[in-house]
Amino acid sequence: MNLIKRLSWLGGLSILAVVLNHSVQWGATLAAWSRSGGLVTEPVAPWVTYLLITIERLPTFCVPAFFFITGFFLAFSSRGAQGQINWKIIRARLIDLIVPYLIWSVVYLFGNPFETEPFSPVEFLWKLAHGGALSPFFFVPLLAQFYLLAPYLVPAIRRQPRLMIALSIGLQIGVDLALLAGIGSVERMVWYLILSWSLFFVIGVYAGLDIERFKTLLLRYRLWILGGLIPAAALAVGEAVVLSQMTGRLDWIDMPFTPFGTVYSLLVIFAFLLGQGKVFGASFLTYLSTRTYGVYLAHSLVLLWIVYYITQEQWLLSPQTGLL
Repeated sequence: MNLIKRLSWLGGLSILAVVLNHSVQWGATLAAWSRSGGLVTEPVAPWVTYLLITIERLPTFCVPAFFFITGFFLAFSSRGAQGQINWKIIRARLIDLIVPYLIWSVVYLFGNPFETEPFSPVEFLWKLAHGGALSPFFFVPLLAQFYLLAPYLVPAIRRQPRLMIALSIGLQIGVDLALLAGIGSVERMVWYLILSWSLFFVIGVYAGLDIERFKTLLLRYRLWILGGLIPAAALAVGEAVVLSQMTGRLDWIDMPFTPFGTVYSLLVIFAFLLGQGKVFGASFLTYLSTRTYGVYLAHSLVLLWIVYYITQEQWLLSPQTGLL
């Protein structure tokens, strides 16, 4: 079990999952627009709805996987320094993270065909500060927060791994309870809080600090991990369907930090790392793993303009095309 190689493949697989998830989201949005505009009047078959929900829900392990991988490699790089992380490393990573993000944020703010409303300089700066240029950009401020906290978190996890994992599990449960209770505006804020994602990062750090110990745990619970993956996937999909129907909100489908969503995401990561030998498309996944950030930043621009073109060419939305 070569964890380093498999994590590289997992990074490539995760960015493919990001693109798939966002593509399905835009497909569902186009379908909603076409019906609200009267271009399509026939109802969608229930099985099609559930199929789309499943296809959109299952790739949501991707962002948890990115945080796990980030935590792993930050910890792995600190092993020779007794878990201490040099601030020079953090500064370099932040520069590599923030500079492309700012460039692409400006591109989206002025190149998004669906954003026609003007914004003030203050609004412009606020959008840059919290990932507001495009909804998927919430990931970047979160990752920056983890980088800034890593010099404190990694040594703490090295000293008290069980305590830190227990605390992150407790935080995860707290976030889930707040979500289910619908406290105030927590539904939107939860995407931007590292509390919602800390469990994935902490377990990644734990794995990176002692690879052999982590491998031993994976092998010890191998049957539970592999046997629980499909039921967890089914429960994560069912959870999203039930919560969406109860609340009338569809964003539950994309939340990987709901109770069953969390379990499913962790089991996907663990099951992938348990694999033996090469995976299908290993070379391509390795190639993608070195370009995940670029793909993450750029792919939505392609999707935006494809969707915009389709909305301008309304014949593409008609039932005769087979697109809907």
